[in-house]
This record gives sequence, structure tokens and C-alpha cells, in this order.
Amino acid sequence: MAIEGLTTREIDVLEHRAYGRSNRGIAAELNLSVTAVEKSVTTIFRRPGLNDEPLIDRRVSASLVYVRAQGGPIAVSKRPRWDHD
Repeated sequence: MAIEGLTTREIDVLEHRAYGRSNRGIAAELNLSVTAVEKSVTTIFRRPGLNDEPLIDRRVSASLVYVRAQGGPIAVSKRPRWDHD
């Protein structure tokens, strides 16, 4: 999924999603209705490049697309490592 193909509103919604906000939280922050946020999220999820695989959360995948587009230091392995001290 290329962030360049998103509207300004979709990028704003995606940014707030990357910060962990719920649809209701995004709506409050952007002064939108929850329905408007849900519509934007649905449109984002329909974009090519987001996996529809059962083991991959689309919300996290979309958030990673945003963070990477911003130059964030995100490295994702196929298998998470849990370090316990």
C-alpha cells in the first residue's frame, strides 16, 4: 500500500491509528463523526498492499505503512522475539 494514494483525511486517520487511537478517539481528535472515521478506515483497508491474511492484523499493518512512510525505524520480522530478563 502506498501512502501517496491516500487522501489527506485518510492519512490523518491512519496517523492517529498508528498512535493507537480507536475510531471514537480519532473522531474526537479530528472533530469528525465516528461514521466518517469508519468510512476512511474501510477505504484504507481496501487499498492494495494490506494483507487480508488471518494471522496479520490489518490495523497494525496499516499503521506500519504510515510509520514507514514517515521514515520511522520499524523493522518487522515474520516471527516476533520476546526478550525476558
